[in-house]
Amino acid sequence: MKTEERKQETKNGVMRLILALIAIVAEVVFIALIMFGISEHFPWIDILIRIFALILVLVIYGMHISGSLKSPWIILILLTPVLGTLLYFLIGTNLSTRKMKKNFTNIDEKLFPWIEQKQEPVKNLYDKDLRSFRVAQYLCEYSHYPVYQNTDVVYYDDAAKGLEAQLKDLAAAKHFIFMEYHAIEMKESFQRILDILTAKVKEGVDVRVFYDDMGSIGFINTDFVKKME
Repeated sequence: MKTEERKQETKNGVMRLILALIAIVAEVVFIALIMFGISEHFPWIDILIRIFALILVLVIYGMHISGSLKSPWIILILLTPVLGTLLYFLIGTNLSTRKMKKNFTNIDEKLFPWIEQKQEPVKNLYDKDLRSFRVAQYLCEYSHYPVYQNTDVVYYDDAAKGLEAQLKDLAAAKHFIFMEYHAIEMKESFQRILDILTAKVKEGVDVRVFYDDMGSIGFINTDFVKKME
């Protein structure tokens, strides 16, 4: 079934890939022009590009974001002004996700008042492990996520154990399976998941798999998409 979200996913992925390729080609051309003496014959172009890149670097430096996010962009833009600037406006500004972030913020504003931090878990954690208490306190203050105890959350110290538990739960699904990944690679682990998903579809279970198209570049191709459909 051709859903709107599938059409949009394909469109966004192709556009981002095309713009990234344009940025790379533009940088190659820019470097070639420099090699052939653009700074001598068209010094004003070279000056304008570098001034704009410098202004952008100063703007990024003044942003209230983590230094680990600033530094890569600043270094990239200074080393490759054209490519760095184009890539920043392509993926660094997150223009396409601002509306989504605004929606999430509106939802959070409605949900946070209902999230109550009970004092008993905090006190127990403080008495048991002061370091863990401080980490939990930080998470609660900055992400508004309280501390809980006696939950049914299971921690797996090995990915293989987590996979086995995931396969077990997938096999037990009766109504729907919604999965989301940053990257998918058609190897042994995902093949085991795919075998169960295929069986569940035949049982009438509603199965949907979401993944980041850019994150999966180099791992899967159009044959994977056709196979999944």
